[in-house]
Amino acid sequence: MSPVTVRKWSSTVSHSAQAAHHAAPDRRQRLLAGNPPETWQTAQRPAALGYDWHNIMHMIARLVSDGIYQVMHEHRAFGPGDYARRLGELPGDWPPPLPGEPN
Repeated sequence: MSPVTVRKWSSTVSHSAQAAHHAAPDRRQRLLAGNPPETWQTAQRPAALGYDWHNIMHMIARLVSDGIYQVMHEHRAFGPGDYARRLGELPGDWPPPLPGEPN
């Protein structure tokens, strides 16, 4: 399948990558249960800035997928401290929410 543009900022992902990203419904349940607490605390910050739930999940999932990539391809150990630091940097360079976008 060909890449598709997500929202309006020229990020492209394949359909299969997008489907895999949304394939873990229990991710939301763990997050809502406060597991791990740093992740739930992080989700509150972009929500207060006007980001919708869908994009917040993408922000957090990107950090997780980056960590998996580092373990699998760069043979680096997963560091909970690094994950917590990166959570603290969100929303980072993520595009700002669009005016009038539902939250």
